[in-house]
Amino acid sequence: MKKDCTRDYITAAFRLYAATRMPDHKKLKDECTKDKMDMRRLHYDEAARIAERDPELQDILAVERTLQTLERAGKNHIISAVRAVYFTHPQDRLGKSNISDRVRRFGLEFPASERSIYLWLKEARVVCATYRGLRVNDYDTLRYCQYINKDLQ
Repeated sequence: MKKDCTRDYITAAFRLYAATRMPDHKKLKDECTKDKMDMRRLHYDEAARIAERDPELQDILAVERTLQTLERAGKNHIISAVRAVYFTHPQDRLGKSNISDRVRRFGLEFPASERSIYLWLKEARVVCATYRGLRVNDYDTLRYCQYINKDLQ
């Protein structure tokens, strides 16, 4: 199986989003801006610009936009798979077989093969990596990102 270069990073972004209890990006940005203003005694606009570059905020925004895009595209089965696999116990350390056990369990609950579920998870990761601005190979972009091109422009 060929490993994609963004798999671990995007998996961690999904788990961060779940661990922070799926916050709204705008509220989190306002909190971060206020923290930057207090810490550095900055003007609001400057603090907002610094907060917007925060990697955790960008990860949360990418996950949020991914879930919204998948929902608009009618891909609720992919959202269910992401919730079952990546959002389950996000604060715990991932062991060797946690992902495969969760995929197997979801496959029993949701009528789908393990292979299909892994492909759904890959689609969610590719879409999220595209929103995050990470490098995604052309084949995956063509295969999974045809319904997000309008959002990126």
